[in-house]
Amino acid sequence: MRNLFKSLVPILLIISMIFSLGIEGISVDNPITENTIKQGETLTDPPKEEVKENPKEETQIPQQPQIPKEPDKEPQNPQDSESTPEPNLPEIPTKPENPKEEVKEDPKEPDIPKEEPKEDPKEEPETPEEPKEEIVEEEEEIIEDELAENIPPIAGEPEIVLPDFYYQEMMRPSLLTSGLTDTIEVDKTASRVPGCRTYEVKLDITGIPQKAPVDVVLVIDRSGSMNETASSNPTRSRLYYAKQAAINFAGKVLGPNGIAGSRVSVVSFSGPSTTTGNGAQNQASTDLGLTSNLSQVTSIINNITAVGGTNTEAGFLQGKSVITNSGNPSSNKVLIMFTDGIPTASNGNRYGPDDPTSHNNHTRAAYTAGQSIWPLADVFTIGLLQNMNASVKALAIDTLTKAQNKGFYNAPSAQDLDQIFTLISQQLGYSATNAVVVDKLGDNFELVLGSLPAGASYNSNTREITWTPGTIVEHSQLKYTIQAKSSFQGGLANTNEYAKLTYKDINGNQGITKIFPKPSVNVPAPLKVSLTDANIKLTTLITLGSGTDPNGENYMSPITGGDGNGTYTYEWRVVGNSTVISTNKNPTVNLSTSPTQYELTVTDSNGCKAKAIMTVEVKGAITITKQVLNPKGLNIDPNQEFDIFLNGPNGVQYVVSLKNGESKTVENLSLGNYIISEIVPMNYKNKSITNANISLNLTNLQSQSIVTNELDNGGWFHDDDIRENKFKVGIVSVPLRQVIIPKELEEVKDGLEKND
Repeated sequence: MRNLFKSLVPILLIISMIFSLGIEGISVDNPITENTIKQGETLTDPPKEEVKENPKEETQIPQQPQIPKEPDKEPQNPQDSESTPEPNLPEIPTKPENPKEEVKEDPKEPDIPKEEPKEDPKEEPETPEEPKEEIVEEEEEIIEDELAENIPPIAGEPEIVLPDFYYQEMMRPSLLTSGLTDTIEVDKTASRVPGCRTYEVKLDITGIPQKAPVDVVLVIDRSGSMNETASSNPTRSRLYYAKQAAINFAGKVLGPNGIAGSRVSVVSFSGPSTTTGNGAQNQASTDLGLTSNLSQVTSIINNITAVGGTNTEAGFLQGKSVITNSGNPSSNKVLIMFTDGIPTASNGNRYGPDDPTSHNNHTRAAYTAGQSIWPLADVFTIGLLQNMNASVKALAIDTLTKAQNKGFYNAPSAQDLDQIFTLISQQLGYSATNAVVVDKLGDNFELVLGSLPAGASYNSNTREITWTPGTIVEHSQLKYTIQAKSSFQGGLANTNEYAKLTYKDINGNQGITKIFPKPSVNVPAPLKVSLTDANIKLTTLITLGSGTDPNGENYMSPITGGDGNGTYTYEWRVVGNSTVISTNKNPTVNLSTSPTQYELTVTDSNGCKAKAIMTVEVKGAITITKQVLNPKGLNIDPNQEFDIFLNGPNGVQYVVSLKNGESKTVENLSLGNYIISEIVPMNYKNKSITNANISLNLTNLQSQSIVTNELDNGGWFHDDDIRENKFKVGIVSVPLRQVIIPKELEEVKDGLEKND
């Protein structure tokens, strides 16, 4: 029972408090009491329903959104707590005069005034309400996490104001200035550089810059990160210094000492407002079209505010549209892109990542958009790349470098932006625009691949180099490398057939041309060397190059031509194999059974190369001996010749004619299998052939055979004539055998010939 009573005491106390306040607490004339009641209503539902029954109380609700205002307005007070803002609540009822602003900021906030405890100190122990405040704050943080580059602006930053001097009137002629002097000059030279018969060609365009009208588009990053404080001045943001630099730049172009007839446009860009949003072109805007009104430019730049992600592609494309629609084709066009970070969005692609380390859709879209402007305008890029790790910063630099054709500037700090914009302003004077060079190579030369810089291209079909320097300020130069063709035997030659510059002069006259001179160079003869084939007899070793002749190079010819100092390097390879088997001039190698081809590469001190091939084959030998036996003691004709056949690889046949007791060696035989045979003449019979089958190989390079016959008949018709019958085998004409024709048959033969 005692425990039950203890549990009822708090409830009874609350009910007593509510009734003691009575109807008075609901009066419209007592807002503080009303707040106290609402604070109590957060504890139990019944009192809350009683308050709503009074229609007068409903009229007081619009005043209550003032309560959440204070934590938002004074977050930097060290006495405030993000999770427990109750200590500020007692002060809020003293400022009820501004409720509408609070309702617009957050319609969820009207319930928060219920926690005001000021009038009754007894309400201070109502700490259970603190978790509700924490929940509200946590929900707000989750929403903030989804905002892209969500950095609040620095309060109290002043507008940038130029001195009155900049707004003085100046004489502004028409946009198409006339009467200026065309100062463009061209030159072309060629000189020897390291490399075989290699030359560096330089084309120079020079001029004296003059102040001719220029249209400048300032493309300014207004992403949320631009609200970050400057590294050396915590009271100013990056955006402040960007505005200051851009306005000062506009003053230099449009002020009294600026460039007459020039105009400036202002484009700004951000990106998706949330991290789940997509990039779109409408995230960039033309805040001010091309104008010569410095006051308008200053005002527009001052009004730029920063919020959202970074869609650099949209900024470039928006600036491009201003240039395309400038309405003044005679003036020079310049676009200056300023950003403080890496692209985090691109058109049609979702936001993120914040810190990429390799190119993605956003970075590629950004620099591609920048490059699309090159034919129309000079593109400068400026990066304020602070608080980045090295990999992200390197990627940001590469992106902005790829996007420009006139210069990328990496600002060390926000305060350095003004100096960078000043440097660019000093480059707005020019000598010519729309400059294009076409240079055709001479027939005796070819371009060394990779020697052309960005902005130049080569057509191998027409043999023409096209270079687009665009705007010429004081000096533009193209350098590339050519090499004499291997088929050119040397001598004096022009490096090109023609080179022509086409441009728009300082007075706006398009199609002006200048012809470059044609330099000539004296090209040395190509490096040459040759090798002869070698047949190696009865050995498996060969010294390539010099061979066995100490007084000459019987396999390698003398080296001629080239443009070195007479020293050479050597590389020997087996044909079909890239492995270098020796770097000696005369290496000794072991040979194989089959013929081997060796390739020699000779290189001189300036890189010229010559190649030659030789075939090396090991040759063997077979010795054949003829022997006639006469067991019957018959008369042996000492002049009788016997034809012995040697049949080798690939159908090759040799015929050897020997007399009794003679020997003959057949040399330069390819390795392989050989068969020895004989057609035995009349009066003889075959007795034997030793080694009738011989295999020549690396271990048996020389062999011999004895062919033995026996005299079987003493002979007849010794007064008959003897004639030779021959036939051809391959390219060798050899006697087949000896035929004895009796006189009787000779007479018959003669009679047949007469009848014919």
